[in-house]
Amino acid sequence: MSAPPTVIDLTDDGSDEAEVVSPPRCLAPSLQKRSDTPLRPPLPGAPRNSEVREPSRTPEVPAAPPALKQYYLESFRGDLETVLAGEAHLLSEEELALCAVFNSLSTAAQYLTVRLLARKPGWLRLAALNYPEVGPLEPILDELLSADIPLLDCGDRTLTDLTDLLNLLTLEELRRICKPVDPRAAKSKPALIAQYLKMGRSQRTLSFNRPAVGDRATMATDTIPPSSPWYRRAARVLGRVVRLTPAVTETFQRVQFIYHRGREPVDGNAMTTTVMSTIGRWNYPRYVVTRSLDLFPDRSALLAYESAVRLRHDLGVLTDSGRTDPAFLHQAWALCIPVRTAWRDCIAAETATAGTDPGGHYRRRYTVGYVYTRILGRSTRVLETLKDYATEAELLRDLLSQRIYSLRQRGRWYERLALIQTNYGIAKDAPAAAKETSWRLVRATCLEALEDPYVQDAEKRLLVKRLARMEKRLGLAPSDVYCSALPERREAPIVTITGIRAGSSRNRPVYESAEGSPCMVENLVLQHYETQGYRGFHCESGLYLTLFTLLFWDVLFASHPGVFETPYQPAPLDLHTDAFYLDRQETIEAHLSLVESTYAAILTRVWKEEQPRATRCVGIHWSYELSDLLEIAEALGGQQLVGICRHLAQNYKAHRSGLPDLCLWNAKRNHFKAVEVKGPGDTLSETQKTWIDVLLMHGVDVELCRVVATDGPANVDPKGSGNNEVTTSIE
Repeated sequence: MSAPPTVIDLTDDGSDEAEVVSPPRCLAPSLQKRSDTPLRPPLPGAPRNSEVREPSRTPEVPAAPPALKQYYLESFRGDLETVLAGEAHLLSEEELALCAVFNSLSTAAQYLTVRLLARKPGWLRLAALNYPEVGPLEPILDELLSADIPLLDCGDRTLTDLTDLLNLLTLEELRRICKPVDPRAAKSKPALIAQYLKMGRSQRTLSFNRPAVGDRATMATDTIPPSSPWYRRAARVLGRVVRLTPAVTETFQRVQFIYHRGREPVDGNAMTTTVMSTIGRWNYPRYVVTRSLDLFPDRSALLAYESAVRLRHDLGVLTDSGRTDPAFLHQAWALCIPVRTAWRDCIAAETATAGTDPGGHYRRRYTVGYVYTRILGRSTRVLETLKDYATEAELLRDLLSQRIYSLRQRGRWYERLALIQTNYGIAKDAPAAAKETSWRLVRATCLEALEDPYVQDAEKRLLVKRLARMEKRLGLAPSDVYCSALPERREAPIVTITGIRAGSSRNRPVYESAEGSPCMVENLVLQHYETQGYRGFHCESGLYLTLFTLLFWDVLFASHPGVFETPYQPAPLDLHTDAFYLDRQETIEAHLSLVESTYAAILTRVWKEEQPRATRCVGIHWSYELSDLLEIAEALGGQQLVGICRHLAQNYKAHRSGLPDLCLWNAKRNHFKAVEVKGPGDTLSETQKTWIDVLLMHGVDVELCRVVATDGPANVDPKGSGNNEVTTSIE
């Protein structure tokens, strides 16, 4: 028997990455006590006959890998044990049997399985597998091949497609096998593969590879079989290849998908979070994990959800590619067509069994109906690019007909529907009566949206503007015109400065700084306010979200049913839904009272506890200095911090953007100023207007700084820009 594994320093794995300071971490008991050969008892759900198994082909059981490397295995074992302990009903009998076989393997064989699982699925060249920590690979491969259910495939048995084989070769190897038969070898890998296949097929008429007379199937496929010299030539260069069997890959990826509450398809990096956290490189907030064992009611619900997630991912890859050719877009839309019918069935089933309580919204993200809704929402953009406005409007109406999924998207859907009805609902040369009918349809859509409780105020203001235009076209009497109940928004005073243009970078104008070097418009404005005694950051939402997370730490990570499913969450699952505030309203309001009077103590305590760990959590940037945050908080004041935090807590997803570009403060005067910067031709968005109104309402000093570009020396605008403006210059 080999010597027990050496326990090495877990803070250093040989990389040059800076050490992450974290609390002392003890080795897991399994790493302290494990010898190099023991077999663990079978996991729950394992067949009885898997408790003891004979070693495979070799009398010597492979040694266990060193302790640090075992973290890959320990991480996967933890995932597997958790799933089998509470959600084994989501796995089939065949999958449970595979889990049992895995558990019966030697430590080294388990380790190699997990390391292969972490790689991209597919064939791997044996010569490229480099895991010296497990010793010789041959006995481990033999064990995996001879298990009760083989976990490994060998290429000499199942790799029969020459194209797949050629794709495993390097560019130089492809050139080498092509050159003897065609000195004019292509240069790229795809071209070389195509050239080799063409040469192989052109030789099909030779006697050694001619299809038998009447063998229509062979002639129709035009494939090059493994018996072909062309296949054998490439196989000799490739060498031995192996892969996890498709059943093993699918089963263990499903285990990881269940454990991590997947919202994206599982890939080779699925274990990265667990491993990095286990070795202390990544640290997550400390909270009580309470898994919802009924998140997926049965296996069929899980499989449907998995399939929908993969489809959403595939559609995202297509739509994010930037391609706009019609054939490509029609391919993307074709993925969505069958979803529409299935989605309607989901809506009907959910409507019959569920209410519209916002408290359940975050759990609905793990239903096939929610994923289908996201797919259809994205497909409207495909139809927009295709200019199929009629189908897009019909689909938007479908989405708006339900109030179960993606409720906070309703405002955007209404806006888009009203725009289609306005611009594409009627021809420009249509009769007056037809135009009036179209305008009334737009008006009805806007009125419907304004009565919808899930449409945000910023979206309603856009719809009010469109509604006013329609009512003006219709010539309605004053008594029939819609009277908005939305309050008037406060406006920030405007400061205008001029700056010298110095070209552009990434389609953004660049200006000449006070030192003569090029800078962005925000840095130009920062220099302007520095002359007035301010320090500041160009941080947009970053600083406000950091303050919110620090001040709300005790609320965010307090124990709450169903919102912490794994130890690796940067935020509670319901933070981006209405449920976060509604389910904790009493707690949040009590905490806000505490924030108003003790914000400095809260900031200091949480920072000192979490910043040394570089805790990975929502919204926070550890690059700030605590002294700066305390000065900023003091300059803002308790009431102002409460107003900002309450606005974020009520709808974090919608309110996390749109905050002013610059955060400025003067510690001597104990004064804070928020500045929104706008260059030539830039205007405020509705979310920016809303945040300016919120900040002003709570007594925060806010300014809108407009930058006027000049081609020569900057100077003061003698005319000003209105009663609300101050004009200065950058010399």
